[in-house]
Amino acid sequence: MAADYQYNNPLLEDFLFPPYDAIQPKHVSPAILSLLDQLESNLVELETRGEPTWPKLVEPLEKIKDRLSVVWGIVNHLNAVMDSPELRSAIEEVQPEKVKFQLRLDQSKPVYTAFKAIRQSSEWESLNELRFASVDLELHKNYIPGGLESVFDIDQRVSRKTQVMPLQPEDRFLCSFSHIFADTYAAGYYCYQWAEVLAADAFSAFEEAGLNNEKAVKETGIKFRETVLALGGGKSPLQVFIDFRGREPSPEPLRRYYGLKPALAVS
Repeated sequence: MAADYQYNNPLLEDFLFPPYDAIQPKHVSPAILSLLDQLESNLVELETRGEPTWPKLVEPLEKIKDRLSVVWGIVNHLNAVMDSPELRSAIEEVQPEKVKFQLRLDQSKPVYTAFKAIRQSSEWESLNELRFASVDLELHKNYIPGGLESVFDIDQRVSRKTQVMPLQPEDRFLCSFSHIFADTYAAGYYCYQWAEVLAADAFSAFEEAGLNNEKAVKETGIKFRETVLALGGGKSPLQVFIDFRGREPSPEPLRRYYGLKPALAVS
């Protein structure tokens, strides 16, 4: 009989709308215990084979959480509107196992380590800044009020090229992006990333001179003082940089510092 409650259980069916009229207290314990067994297997597989990427980590993890949340939410809703001794007893029977699994899920060391790897990847912060700057420029140049794309559509389109993890469809970051809507950065947010390009390229001049070569470092420092620091706004910023580096700025040093290219050998 218990097997019947497990295999012919409305709580375990695929449904668009919860079959509240078919759910009885006798279905709760078999459904929750069976579901927890299945989700434990899914979690073990995720911990064993999961990779620190959105499709290989976040999506399967969300499916585990969502499935448990939906079924447990149905049971709790029934308990709120159709309270009965039988239903309370069924919930009390399985609640410890549900809590035990929830704690195990939330405290999974492999899952934490994978998320940490994503967060610490060299692309994380740099791509966020690229997203902000690119969205700013795209809105300035190509957004047409009342056109085919909303500002949120543009943000989603840009993010597909710049995010380690895709944006959620309901993402509304732009509503709080006051830099470009209520400040003086309109079409200029890229200056944050460009400043990093200039700083990395300037420092690479010292690396190329040889960081352990005191004489060469001193000569490069003097050149930096006589160009970048001394000329200031007296010349075009681009020309000041060219005077120091002998060429226009290059993003290659910044790519090295982000780990996207091999580092220079220190001499």
